[in-house]
Formats: sequence, C-alpha cells, structure tokens
Amino acid sequence: MTDGQDQEARNGREAPVDWQARGALSRLVLGQMATQALGTAVRFDVFDRIGPGELSADALAESLGTHPQATLRLLRALAGLQLLSETEPGLFRTTAAGGFLRTDTAGSMAAMARMFTDPVMLRGWDLLDESVRSGGTTFETVFGTDFFGHLKEHPELSAAFNEAMSQGTRLTADTVPHHYDFGRFSTLVDIGGGDGTLLASILREHPKLRGILFDTAEGLAQAPRRLADEGLTGRVALETGDFFASAPAGGDLYLPAPNIFQIIEASPA
Repeated sequence: MTDGQDQEARNGREAPVDWQARGALSRLVLGQMATQALGTAVRFDVFDRIGPGELSADALAESLGTHPQATLRLLRALAGLQLLSETEPGLFRTTAAGGFLRTDTAGSMAAMARMFTDPVMLRGWDLLDESVRSGGTTFETVFGTDFFGHLKEHPELSAAFNEAMSQGTRLTADTVPHHYDFGRFSTLVDIGGGDGTLLASILREHPKLRGILFDTAEGLAQAPRRLADEGLTGRVALETGDFFASAPAGGDLYLPAPNIFQIIEASPA
C-alpha cells in the first residue's frame, strides 16, 4: 500500500485502485495461458506459414488441417499478445515481435520458444512448491531422471535443446569477441559450450587461438558440423564429460557454464 492509499484508509475512505499494478499482476496470473498459446503457435509453424505477408485464419486452418473457428481464436489470442495483428476480420499479419518467431528471421527466437514451451519443460515446473520446501530439484520426480538424463534418452529433444541454446548464445557470440582480449591466450576452454556457437565466434576473430569444447556427448552432437562449416575443425578439440563435476585441463582461459559472461584466466602452474 502506498502512503496515499494508507492515508485514504486512515480517513475511512476506500483507496483508489492502482489499475496499472493490477494489470501487471493479471498478466502474471494468466501468463501460463499466454505461454500455451505461444507454444501451440510455434509447434504449428504459424509464424512461418504467415511469413512476411498476410494470411487468413481459414487458409491457415486448411493448410494445417485444424478446426477453423479454433484456429481463428488462437490467432486472435496471439493478436492480443501483440505477436500478430488482425488487419481485417480474419486476416492476420505478424508484428515486429512475432517476426522473431519465424525461423528465417535474423535474430530468430523460434527454437528457444519451441523448446521452452515444450510440455517437457513446462511439466518440469509442476512441483516447484516441493522444490522450494526441500531445496532440491524435482525434474527427476516427474520424469524418473534428471534433465540431462532425459535429453540423453530423447535425441530429438536433445537436438532441439542444443539449437535453443545456440540461438540464445548468438547475440553474445556477436558481441563478446570484440570486448575482451582473447588474443593474449593460447587455449580457450568453453565449458558446456554445446555446438560451439560462442567458441567459433571467438576463434574466428583470433586466428592464433585454439579451443577445447567441453560438454556431454549429447550436448556436442551438433558441434562437429558447426565447426566444419566454420572451417575450425583443426583448431578445436572436443571433450565429453560432466561439467557439474569437472573441467578439462590444458586451457589458460575458461568460459564456465552456465554463465557465459564470466571469463576465468587460469593461474600459472
């Protein structure tokens, strides 16, 4: 309660409603519904199908084989989230925000949206109450194994997770190589580096630097192709392991997981 509202209460008058604060809270309360609408749209490739132009709800439903009226309601929900705009009744265009959910857009967040609205990710939060009580993780209670164990058993989901992590790293990868003097070192170890998006961007800018990419076998699954595409295969050693337990020796500079913004210079032997 603000000082003004407190004074209103002391004077026996009902305090005015702070509608802006109430609206902010309402968006949090209903946030899961927005997440579900977004996830469904991404799984149906709605934003790619609409593309740079406009598409009617009927045409989209026909191409997807979905219920026309239910499809229209979904699109209008997305318009309410400012991801689409309804330019005339039943006709939709992506907004600037919705454009980042197209897979062919620079800076696309489609892979991240697909992964973090996946039912597996959402179910992992179901027992948050218990996690807060106990201080432990509860993913294994829901799925019978920890998150990375689950990815190991589901290669398609693991690949989707790797792409989401790569997508989330690209902005950092475009920035970090120009704001730190990596050229002073000989071997950079990227711990939990996935497909090597960040490491590759640094090595491109510093031709004398070599790299060690360290992650689980599943995390490194897409790394050989990315490094080959970048012409960096000969400059990067791939090492598998558990980055919660150890890190490889041999580097004089480390990028620790999961905080890629932290850089640790190895102490001289």
